[in-house]
Amino acid sequence: QLHWSNDGQLLTVGMERGGALHCYLTKLSALATACETRIVYLSSLREMTIIDGVNQELPKIVLSTDVEPAFVALGPKHCAVGMNNRVWFYSCVTPGSCELVNEQEYVGSVEVVS
Repeated sequence: QLHWSNDGQLLTVGMERGGALHCYLTKLSALATACETRIVYLSSLREMTIIDGVNQELPKIVLSTDVEPAFVALGPKHCAVGMNNRVWFYSCVTPGSCELVNEQEYVGSVEVVS
């Protein structure tokens, strides 16, 4: 059996054989920003991808996060992602070297980081 969620973002498939149930996400929010020639965008629920928009031969940088971010900011060497009142700051200079450098929790909700 197939069933779409009311908002059309989830497709659930139930299999008679083996009793398997699979749920597929069919729509990601458009979350992206840029700094100079670098662009960061949401490439899966908990993954950000950084590319160079001018020099496309440079390898992309993939950043795995612990949450699905609601906002993102990008600098020349860092990327910040967050949701609600938390922001995670990553050092992202070369592929495979993204590392968490700070995690900050604020009293109120964060709407944007720049």
